[in-house]
Amino acid sequence: MLKGYLCNFDKYIYQKLYINNILTFGLKIITSFANTLFLFFIILLLYLFLDKFMALYFFISLLLNAFINQLLKLVLKRERPNINRLINERGYSYPSGHTMNAISFYGLIIYFIIVSPLLIITKLLLVFLLILLIILIGFSRIYLGVHYISDVIGGFLISSGYIIFFIHILQFVL
Repeated sequence: MLKGYLCNFDKYIYQKLYINNILTFGLKIITSFANTLFLFFIILLLYLFLDKFMALYFFISLLLNAFINQLLKLVLKRERPNINRLINERGYSYPSGHTMNAISFYGLIIYFIIVSPLLIITKLLLVFLLILLIILIGFSRIYLGVHYISDVIGGFLISSGYIIFFIHILQFVL
């Protein structure tokens, strides 16, 4: 019964999307900010030029996140949507890997910003911008036709729980 409601909700959202070239171009760029290879490249730069331990935390977080995502995809085996496909993706749909990457990577940045000595107004601005980026990445996956909204919501929830747990463990290490 729940599956029927989710499918109807997913289809309803797709029917409400308005596709245009400028938005498509922008969301293709936004979605790339959660691409696994892009994030590993950022972690490599962090390792080489800034902080080796912090790079290690991000690497472990992203690696565990990818493991959880792939395990869930293999168990659940939900096919990707065939509506408004604007980019090609392989593999299963649920949960959204890009959404999970965004929460795992940018959520960890948010944590480090919150515990930093930055001014509160700076913290608020940076956290707001990162949350906006996370939301836009999730939306981009729906808009580009590679995920249902329920895939994205699932990715948000799963990875939010994961990153909270990871940060809790990380606090013992730091």
